[in-house]
Amino acid sequence: MPAPIEPSLEPNFDSVAFRTWFALAIDLVARAQVRLDSENLFPVADGDTGANVLATLESGAEALNCADGEVISLARKVARATLIEARGNSGVILSEILRGLADGLERGLGAGLIQANLSAQRAVTRPVNGTILTAMAAGAAAITQQMNDRQAATAAWTAARAAALESAVEPPIPSASGTIDAGAHALERILAALAGTMDPTLQPIEPLPASTILAPTGAGSPIPNNDGAYEVMYLLPNTSTEFADSLRNKLADLGQSVLVVGGDELWNIHVHTDDPGLAIEAGLALGTPNRIKVTALNPGGATEFCVSTRRVIAVANGAGIAEIMHGVGAMVISAFDSRRVVSQEWWQATIGASEVVLLPQDRHGLHSAHEAVSDIRNSGIRVAVIPTRSTVQALAAMAVHDPLRSFDDDVVAMTSAASHTRHATLAFAKDQYRSGQISYDKGDAIGIIDGEIMVAGSDLAQVAENVLNRMLMGGGDLLTLVTGADATNDLANRLTQFARSVIPDLVIAIHDGGQAWYPLLIGVE
Repeated sequence: MPAPIEPSLEPNFDSVAFRTWFALAIDLVARAQVRLDSENLFPVADGDTGANVLATLESGAEALNCADGEVISLARKVARATLIEARGNSGVILSEILRGLADGLERGLGAGLIQANLSAQRAVTRPVNGTILTAMAAGAAAITQQMNDRQAATAAWTAARAAALESAVEPPIPSASGTIDAGAHALERILAALAGTMDPTLQPIEPLPASTILAPTGAGSPIPNNDGAYEVMYLLPNTSTEFADSLRNKLADLGQSVLVVGGDELWNIHVHTDDPGLAIEAGLALGTPNRIKVTALNPGGATEFCVSTRRVIAVANGAGIAEIMHGVGAMVISAFDSRRVVSQEWWQATIGASEVVLLPQDRHGLHSAHEAVSDIRNSGIRVAVIPTRSTVQALAAMAVHDPLRSFDDDVVAMTSAASHTRHATLAFAKDQYRSGQISYDKGDAIGIIDGEIMVAGSDLAQVAENVLNRMLMGGGDLLTLVTGADATNDLANRLTQFARSVIPDLVIAIHDGGQAWYPLLIGVE
């Protein structure tokens, strides 16, 4: 009888190992932060590499705390979080390393690390030897197909450690000779945590031998910055890879340390330049940059300011409504044919913003918007839901929206405008209904005022007039009509004449909304 096959005792890089690795990586980088900051001589000696890498890792840890699932799912969520929250040149490159790792993990840890290197190398316009990229390339090159997860982690770390030490001998800039590159050192700590996770016998992880720091904070002559006067970072959502490549080339003409990382859904942009305005304008030519951050780089430290990115997100039930909302500055979730919007769509639309206002357009959208609030807040974004139940209320809210006001004041003004807008919907009955107060047959026109069916009949125009008459009995200064796919110009013209017969000086706005199912939406303010 053959001997039984012994199960493999080699550890796999699973979800438990991923969480353990990430926690240990944060611990090792935190312990080395002061030293990493002091080793930060390239591309700019601004003393923040340790802080930036640690903050980027911590943003991934926050996402990890709220996530569950298998290791690939966790890796993708962490990669996304670090892409959005990446800090500085090293943080952005690290986010791309994590994205590549997530893309390759399906084939094992070794393949993931190799893919991490490929993604990172592609992200940098002008790679320089002796940096985080050099350490990552060395780590990936040390991995062979025959290695299991433990062996791949150990090989990658050993090679990256040697590359980090070599960066002091062959530095990215001559004036950094004798100093270990901060980015390479940070990656060595992260891979050390990975190796220590997969092989606990390697712990405790010893620090690298000390560098000869040439320009410690407050001592000696600072290394001059020839990389640009400002660091510009922003997120650029919904931009194709082709456009992102063109942006990368444009930024390469404007400055140094150019990074355009991510994917079609979302890109993180980084550049050092003397003209931050042109760098931002390059992004504006392709889309809507968000979370814009400009940092003045100088030897004595960095002065940072952020451009607030408040976004209003609205639902559009028709192509015309979408165009209107775009025209007044809202981001639009298209829900044609009265498709119901789910909470994930709200959350997705907030990516890159620091403050968001949600404008649902029916009770189902209002419910899903409220469901999305906790996820949005967990992403560090201020959020408010305006309880709009109709396109006309959303238009009223947008009419008073002012991004230069404080967030709270803007929300109050938009909520007030929406709540003071009476709204009605004209629709066709899907079923027969009989009651003591109102009756109608299938296919009849029905008028729904403030959510309640109040008028019904076989003639759409007559029902619309009856609805309008009820709404104008309470007075009003502005009438808004949004015509649907089944409406005609004659209907809008007839209602305009009728409204002016009731209130002669009434201001009337007519929009071609193109919405299905609802031939007419009415708003009175």
